[in-house]
Amino acid sequence: MVGDVKEDALNTPVPPYVYTCLAAGWWPDPEYVVATAGDPRPMLAAVRQVVRRLAPQRAIFGVSTIAEHLEIDDSDVIFHLKQWQRSPDRVLSDLSRRFVSRRLFKAIDLDMPVDERAGFLEASRAVIACGGFAPEYYFIEDRASDVPYYGYYTAEGAEPRTRIYVEDGYAHPQIREISEVSEAVRGLQRGYELNRVCFPAEVKDEIYRLYHNASPHSTIGKGA
Repeated sequence: MVGDVKEDALNTPVPPYVYTCLAAGWWPDPEYVVATAGDPRPMLAAVRQVVRRLAPQRAIFGVSTIAEHLEIDDSDVIFHLKQWQRSPDRVLSDLSRRFVSRRLFKAIDLDMPVDERAGFLEASRAVIACGGFAPEYYFIEDRASDVPYYGYYTAEGAEPRTRIYVEDGYAHPQIREISEVSEAVRGLQRGYELNRVCFPAEVKDEIYRLYHNASPHSTIGKGA
């Protein structure tokens, strides 16, 4: 449990947030944060022992203090990506080369019915594997959501004297609160959610074919 955090804006109330662990297998390299009473470096050996006992298959790397971590900027990331292009790890090397040379993954917005997604995702992973790529690294499921305007006008949140009323109707006009009449105003109050998948360009034709077969009226995302 944590205290209130101004995540979205400094001048809006803090909405409730729930932080959960990522699904197993979604990302292969978990990060551990350890709080110490003093210099954390002498604790590193003990931390390694605990991790080895709990997950002996895990490699421990990228250890840094909070101060060091906060010093990282874009130039540090780009430098290491360039170095990783020559890594003996084939996946790390390939992904780094793709990023540096801007050979980015393609993307599809999943606008198909929810009950059709599982079959499409399973078939897509099979296509990725047949193409010689490890699905856990080369097939990414992404979900983004947001509310366009936090603290925007709502009838429930506004004081009676600040509510906006309009005349609605021609034959029998009546006075109504504006969000009851305007779809645009209601749209500003609702959140949106975007589900998409990303994958290498080498298999895009097969993935697109699967996608259109699963969702005849679908559209390809901007990343395509």
